[in-house]
Amino acid sequence: MNDSGIDVEGLIAAGNAPDQAYAAYGAWVNELIVYYRSLLKANGRDYPSLVQSCYKKKSTFLTALDRLNSAESDLNRALVPELAPNDEETASAVEAIEKSAADFRRKQAKEVFSR
Repeated sequence: MNDSGIDVEGLIAAGNAPDQAYAAYGAWVNELIVYYRSLLKANGRDYPSLVQSCYKKKSTFLTALDRLNSAESDLNRALVPELAPNDEETASAVEAIEKSAADFRRKQAKEVFSR
């Protein structure tokens, strides 16, 4: 249990991540918790106003998004061998998904802080 009363370790264990991905899965879940908890504590009526209230400037928001990207990438690297060992096509698809997600998040930051 943490200070919010959420059993984070239980939540991570319930995810049934493969052994080689367990630590990366836990880090990803924790990063999501930090991200969403920060937004939920912010003031605003919609996502852009919550982000602006929480992060104050684009560079701070991009740092948070980079942490999410990194945690997702670490998790993907841990999972790919379990999904399709030695499959270059799967690795390429995962890489493309990661790039698209990072590009989407950067675009989102630009839009939020251009208001």
